[in-house]
Amino acid sequence: MLWGNNDEALIRRGVNEAVVPFYQRWQELLNKKTLDIYQYKVMTSLSAMKEMVRVIKKT
Repeated sequence: MLWGNNDEALIRRGVNEAVVPFYQRWQELLNKKTLDIYQYKVMTSLSAMKEMVRVIKKT
């Protein structure tokens, strides 16, 4: 959770208690420090082939 976005702080700032969880997740998703965490991993053809080999070896 981002600093300053805990339940009590948000309620004191006037955020409706019912939407606090949504607000916290929205802030986290849009924060520049956490934006890359939620992006899909882009695979090059080499990394895709390496992952396919790992999957084949496990099965």
